[in-house]
Amino acid sequence: MFRRRPDPDAEALKLARAWMARLKSGEATTDDAAAFRAWRAADPAHEAAWAETVRLWEASGAAAAAVRRRDVAPRRAISRRMVLGGGAVAASAAITGLGAVRLGLLPAPADLLADHATGTGERREITLPDGSRAALDARTALDVDMAPGRRRLTLIHGATVVDVAGGLSPALEVRAGPGVARADAGSFTIRQIPVPADDPGGMRRRVVCIAGSVSVTAGETRELLPGQAVDYDDTGCGPVVGADAALETAWRQGLMVFRDRRVDEIVFELNRYRPGRVILLDDTAAARRLSGVFHLDRTDEVVAHLERMLALPTRDLPGGIVLIG
Repeated sequence: MFRRRPDPDAEALKLARAWMARLKSGEATTDDAAAFRAWRAADPAHEAAWAETVRLWEASGAAAAAVRRRDVAPRRAISRRMVLGGGAVAASAAITGLGAVRLGLLPAPADLLADHATGTGERREITLPDGSRAALDARTALDVDMAPGRRRLTLIHGATVVDVAGGLSPALEVRAGPGVARADAGSFTIRQIPVPADDPGGMRRRVVCIAGSVSVTAGETRELLPGQAVDYDDTGCGPVVGADAALETAWRQGLMVFRDRRVDEIVFELNRYRPGRVILLDDTAAARRLSGVFHLDRTDEVVAHLERMLALPTRDLPGGIVLIG
């Protein structure tokens, strides 16, 4: 079983929530951004509190979506007979419930403050100050902290592949949520993945070793060799398992590949690459598993595949919103 981590410091959580309120107010300045970065870097407890605050903020959005699903369900038979005007009303409600940030219309506060961030459908490769390289998947935010005696990246959300420049000290580390991955050389990927619907808003991280070796610590430590992976969450590390590195990094070749993946995970990934939002209304369908290979520049084919395989109706609404179920 995973081990539960201690709760973040109460005072640090209070400050983190104050920072969140300030950054979301629309009145934050560049001085605020600098002060916020300094506060996060001053104490590991501050970073832990900020991560918890972001998690709760994301969870609140998922909870709002769940409430909206419950509100929509009793009226679904009526809505399917609605004329176009009624569909516009439904779209307006969906936008109000989910918010422009969750629909991908506006960047999240974390993206505005990150050293590097990609938007919907955008992928980018960067060279780090130590000569290492990082590939950023769509909707990814990454902080870089390179100083004498320290090589540290923080994956705020999304996915990245890191090619580590060898022969340097100390090891390069990538922090993501409650864990950290370290490597002296080689390459590895870290991806954020939603947990099943029984824990709305929860996230786990998956680390896959591509070359060399990587050490992953989240409560306990796991050592990975090429072709091995580990998942971790707020309760600790899972077991080391085999992984297909080419499948895990197919997005670098412009492909979306899923093999026996939960439908809710597929929808989560799909929303990285298309504007608007695909919303799955059927909780039973969310747990089904599907496979497929698609081009990232043809994401509508993924929606059509889901509709066909799940035998569920699909409704296209303004703003790129698609309701499945």
